[in-house]
Amino acid sequence: MVCEPLPWGRISYGGFLENGNTRKDIVTGSSYHNHKISRNSKLYESINYINAQKFEVNSDLLDYILNEGEYLLDHVEENDEDNFLKTIITLNVADAYRNIPIYLNTNIDWRSRIYTNSFYLSYQGSDISLALINLHNGQIMTESGLNNLYICGANSHNENNISKESFQKRIEWVKNNMDKIISLDPSFIKNAENPFMFTAFALTIKKLSINPNALVKCPVFLDATCSGIQHFAAMLLDNDLGIDVNLTHTADVKDLYTKLVAPINEQIKNYGEENMEFQKFINIKLSRRELKRIIMTKTYNVTLYGIADHIKNLAEKNEIKRPHPRIKNKEIITFTYLLPGRKKDEKVELTNSEVFKLAQIINKNIFNAYPALNEIYTFLTALASVMIHFAIPISWATPSGLIISQHYLQSTTKKVSMTILGKNKTIVLREWLDNSLDTKKQVSAIIPNIIHSFDASHLLEVIYAARSKNMYILPIHDCYGTHPNDMYNLAEEVRRQFIYIYSKDNFLETLRNKVISDLESHSFLVVREDDGEVHVEEQITSSQQLRKYQ
Repeated sequence: MVCEPLPWGRISYGGFLENGNTRKDIVTGSSYHNHKISRNSKLYESINYINAQKFEVNSDLLDYILNEGEYLLDHVEENDEDNFLKTIITLNVADAYRNIPIYLNTNIDWRSRIYTNSFYLSYQGSDISLALINLHNGQIMTESGLNNLYICGANSHNENNISKESFQKRIEWVKNNMDKIISLDPSFIKNAENPFMFTAFALTIKKLSINPNALVKCPVFLDATCSGIQHFAAMLLDNDLGIDVNLTHTADVKDLYTKLVAPINEQIKNYGEENMEFQKFINIKLSRRELKRIIMTKTYNVTLYGIADHIKNLAEKNEIKRPHPRIKNKEIITFTYLLPGRKKDEKVELTNSEVFKLAQIINKNIFNAYPALNEIYTFLTALASVMIHFAIPISWATPSGLIISQHYLQSTTKKVSMTILGKNKTIVLREWLDNSLDTKKQVSAIIPNIIHSFDASHLLEVIYAARSKNMYILPIHDCYGTHPNDMYNLAEEVRRQFIYIYSKDNFLETLRNKVISDLESHSFLVVREDDGEVHVEEQITSSQQLRKYQ
């Protein structure tokens, strides 16, 4: 937007200007389910604050890419062809909006997660999308701000995984590579993990080398460490887990993913030794690269099929062609998957079914080092199962005071075949069933939805508290952006609000009590035993027989 979005309120519709008439809700997303979220003044004021922030296009970066930095586009075309067209469109959109203030309008989903409405220029977008966004209000760099800028620059390049080193080592990395940065060495830039973000950083450093008092407008970012597990560690008050996801003050950056690599590989090896038909598992040795996303998405209840697909996507593929057993002159194409072995340059070849077995082993043993994580998974899915048994949607209160209700509807599908211009087409029609409950989805989604709602709640608390400090906040769910000079203040607020939301009550106990209260409000008989055990008695026959459901 080129003017400030309309403010949201209890009786006012905000965002895009036409919304004063069209009255679209602040909550966006699928309308096919019966999820619900309450609203309060804190939510509206937080959204209004970030909607009112002024941005502008990074013209220095745009000019560089379109001229001497054209090699960056060649790099995208060669290495990421699928996103090349999107990159070109993003540059054209940026060119259209250069030299004027812009606003990035946002909405929330039913878990209160914040999303920008713009597609190409957005701080929640791709590397180039984010790199082209500048803050409208720049500042002269302070010493601490310059350090934060250096840290962000090292992160965006990430040579030899420098982002996992201490802040001081990242600052030193920038100083040691200053000549390459200021000269915008093309080979050095192309090797960056996020080349467009790193180029924006390099252009800023070059400008500061000429004029130390130049206004800096590029944002820097503070990212969570395995956010889902951080929230679980805080819910459980698990100190050992908290240490491994950087919730405590230490000089070194902890890396949970690396710590879990060895025990997971040991379980894979043990399975191969104990099961002759999977003897080749003895030679498999997965790295952090193969395991990071699996560990991260486990917090969000990734399925076995999801784990298997991730392994396949990262593995080298060996294509096998064989004649079709029934159709002449037709071939069947299958794949085997090559995973890293224990010896140098060794590859272990797995079939599709063996990859799925590997996924089962990883899924079963992923959190053996942290038994409390398995316990919280069991607890939350059990609560969801109880509510499903009595056909009641499960709901919970977030720390920001919002009540969220999860209610997935069942659906049926019909396939309709038709012929268009001599070609057969099949269309799948989905019909959502009113007053139904998708029991499978209710269980599988409870963990990720609670985590997402707590990430969102933490963010809302940070935004609400930071309004008086008049600092930029660029929300990317569990990642926070601001001006380099303000990063220490923002980081302090992030920590303060995280401590606050887990200090004021015990969420797991509160959720359990709410489930009991919801059952009673639906007229089910909840019996509390002297030993603290709780069960529900329900009638199962016309002769008034009762059964207990714990």
